[in-house]
Amino acid sequence: MVEVIIVVAFVLFAFTHFDTVIALIAFCADQEYGSSEVFLGHYLGFAIGLLLAVIGGLLFNELLHSWVHLLGIIPLTLGVLSILHRLPETNLIHRRASGYGGRIGVVAATGIGLSGENLAVFIPFFATLGLLEVIVIFILYAIGGGVLYLVASTVVRYTFSVVHLSWIDRWLVPIVLIVTGVFIMGSGVLG
Repeated sequence: MVEVIIVVAFVLFAFTHFDTVIALIAFCADQEYGSSEVFLGHYLGFAIGLLLAVIGGLLFNELLHSWVHLLGIIPLTLGVLSILHRLPETNLIHRRASGYGGRIGVVAATGIGLSGENLAVFIPFFATLGLLEVIVIFILYAIGGGVLYLVASTVVRYTFSVVHLSWIDRWLVPIVLIVTGVFIMGSGVLG
């Protein structure tokens, strides 16, 4: 069972962090931002989002254990609404900031903002896990945060321009949300 949870956790992480990689690529490509500013800001924002998901999942599990599977309605609804009401493609825009701390803050704030929809996936997911499983997934995700930065910096180092594939936000992310919602709701019904 732990192997299945790790595979589900990996798939959720991979599919919910496309937008994070795109944002990191934009920051890494921006000459005003140094590598350390992007890395530290990313990890700060990523850690806050991850901690919110873990704490939210544990609290929900502790307080409303028998109703946890109903949290699957959140990602399921977000996925269906995203497909039904697709927004026109938008470009990633980030603010300019001065000073080392200001630039770290902009990257961190962007990461926290990008964690918003991820919370809808990760709170229900963490709510279905035991404490040991949460610790293992937390460690794997912390490592995954570093991998995201390495991917973004490598892409910038070896390419001149990166095109954001609109089908990721328009189709893939909503489908992953729907599958996640069904998985979470199914775990409560079958469990």
